[in-house]
Amino acid sequence: MSSVSADEGDDEIFTVSLSNPSTQDVSFDLTTATGSAAATDYAAANMEVSTDGGTTWTPASSATIAAGTTSVLVKVPTVED
Repeated sequence: MSSVSADEGDDEIFTVSLSNPSTQDVSFDLTTATGSAAATDYAAANMEVSTDGGTTWTPASSATIAAGTTSVLVKVPTVED
């Protein structure tokens, strides 16, 4: 789990990584949890994943770290209120 700080209305980008490359794809569901921010402060339903370092983004509720690689980026939009 990560703890971050973001300006309202900006996208927050997380790197989800493995300590070592796997010989098989590693898939996982994307979830958020409230902490100092309420669920209304971010748009979890609009999360996106990038497997190319942020060049392209795909809407997603799950992600896969491909075999032989170690990370993906996950973007969570925040809501300016």
